[in-house]
Amino acid sequence: EAPVVTEQVGDESGVESVDNESSIKKVDDARALAMEAGADKYAPELFAKLEEMYQALVNNSEGKDVSAECADLAARYAILADYAKAKSTKEKVDAEYLSTYAESTYAEGVDLLALVEASLAEEKMDGDVAENARNAYVKFNKVYLIAYKLIAQNERSLALDAKNDADSVKASVSQKDRYKVAADEFSAGDSAYSMQNPESAYNHYAKAKDAFTELYAD
Repeated sequence: EAPVVTEQVGDESGVESVDNESSIKKVDDARALAMEAGADKYAPELFAKLEEMYQALVNNSEGKDVSAECADLAARYAILADYAKAKSTKEKVDAEYLSTYAESTYAEGVDLLALVEASLAEEKMDGDVAENARNAYVKFNKVYLIAYKLIAQNERSLALDAKNDADSVKASVSQKDRYKVAADEFSAGDSAYSMQNPESAYNHYAKAKDAFTELYAD
C-alpha cells in the first residue's frame, strides 16, 4: 500500500511543499529489517544497489512527492529481508541435518528459493518474487520448528527419566539446592516449549537432564 503523502501550503512565495517523512520512514524501517536479516551478506550486490537508490532518494526528495518511489524501494528491501531469512534458516536446517524431519516441506522451500534466486539474478523484484521469498522462509522455518519440537520432546523424556532417577535417591532432600536448579531448568524448558521456542526448550531440557544425572550419580 502506497504511503499517504501530506501536501502543505509552502512558504510566502506560494510554492507548495511535500511532506515525505512518513514515506521515507517506511523505507527506513524496511531497510533496517533487511540489514538485521543479513541482506548485505546474502545479496551483497543487490543490497548495495538498493543502498545507492536509498541515498539518491533521500538526497533528492525535498519538494517532490516520492511516495511511489518509497513504496517501491521498501518493497525491494522487504524481498531481500525475506530472502536472507530463508537462506539463513536453510543454513541452520542443513547444518543440523534437520530436513529429514519434514522432507516434502523442505523440498518446497528449496524450489521456492531457486525461483527467487533466478529472479534476483535478473534483478527482478516484483510481487511474485516477494511472495516466493516469503514462502521460502516460511517453509524452512516450518521444517526447523517441526524438527526441534520433536527433538525437544525426546530430550524432555530423557530429562524426566533422569529426574525420576534423582528422586529415587531422594536428591531433592540431600542435595536440595542443586535439585532446585535442575528442576528450574526443566520448568524453563516447558515454558519455552509453550512459547513456541522449541530450540530453547531443548537446551533447557538438556541442562536439566545433565543436572539430574549428576545428582543421581552423586
